[in-house]
Amino acid sequence: MSDLLIQDGRRSGHRKWIIEALQSGLVGGAIVNPWHTPLCEVPKNPAAKTVLSEVRENGGLALFDATTHGFLPGIDKFDFYDGWDLWKGAKGKVETDAEAAEHVRRVFAHQDLLGAQHLVPTKTLTVASGSGVDAAMRLSSAGHASDPKSWQSLAGTRSFWSSAEALDQLVGELTHLRAPTWILTFVRDRGIYPPDQTDVDAESGMLRTVASLAIRSKVIIAHADLAGLSTIAAGASHLGTGWDATQRVFSAESLTERPPGGKYIKYLTYEQLLGRTRIDQYEALQRVDPARAIAWIGTGGPAATVEPREGHFRVLGTHVTKIKGGENIADRVDILRSLYSRASGRWTSFNRKAPAILDPGEGAKWYAAAVAALEAFADGEGL
Repeated sequence: MSDLLIQDGRRSGHRKWIIEALQSGLVGGAIVNPWHTPLCEVPKNPAAKTVLSEVRENGGLALFDATTHGFLPGIDKFDFYDGWDLWKGAKGKVETDAEAAEHVRRVFAHQDLLGAQHLVPTKTLTVASGSGVDAAMRLSSAGHASDPKSWQSLAGTRSFWSSAEALDQLVGELTHLRAPTWILTFVRDRGIYPPDQTDVDAESGMLRTVASLAIRSKVIIAHADLAGLSTIAAGASHLGTGWDATQRVFSAESLTERPPGGKYIKYLTYEQLLGRTRIDQYEALQRVDPARAIAWIGTGGPAATVEPREGHFRVLGTHVTKIKGGENIADRVDILRSLYSRASGRWTSFNRKAPAILDPGEGAKWYAAAVAALEAFADGEGL
């Protein structure tokens, strides 16, 4: 079974695409949340129970993530969320043990009705100490008390993941919960894809956290996609992905209403570049060097024969499998180093082949910051 999980979304065809990807062996399951999937069916949006039942029927892991960490400044997409009745009092308020216990009770009750694993909700943390952490710990403790085998969540912003010693201390405390599985989310400043990974301290901090938790637990990285390959090297088992930026990157923009419309742009993901370009950029390369264009697209497949969504999952899944082939962290880091190194050279060549259509910095945004974070993590681990 694939190590990719489809994150929730609202695009028409979402349910159909999930099942097709499962049946093709391209993904291993799906995660629904109350922000994007309704409790009861509405036009063009099937009920959560329908979606998760079909996921299970097709052999996939079916999860319901309450995504309480979605209460971020500026969000306004409450149309589906309010129908779930997840709070006794004010939405998102976890200032007492009683409030935490009641929220967890309601989340678990819905997960039971959906036939889903108990997954404890969390709050988005901006620092590794203080009132925010207290709220997250209340939720974790309430979940553990209700079901010691429940899965746990941890979500944080760039400032949280860069909290250095405070982060490591908090993670040490969290390991005492002995959760069988952790789902980690990097809450990004913006919803751009690929995400901005230039904060080396934050990116390497998340890698340290993965490595620490993975000693005793399975670790799933939500909304990760290609930016999560380094977490696989650090010990994560699964990556969250999808076809839209809101599935591949989590930010306040993921839960903010946007005006309808917008121009559809077709992209292709390259196996050998660990990134993507617009289809017209692929076609430009194909005109000047068809053999290289086909070789670089690899499992992404030629646009004429492979649907871009399917091609993307093939590329991402292929690299996850390659990295997990390493026997230990050192091996996995070396595998990813090699992948990034080769991709860097190919992007440089791409720039030479199609200088009029490809932005000179196009390749670097897919690997440069990720390489810096990987090396910072490796140095800290003595690899």
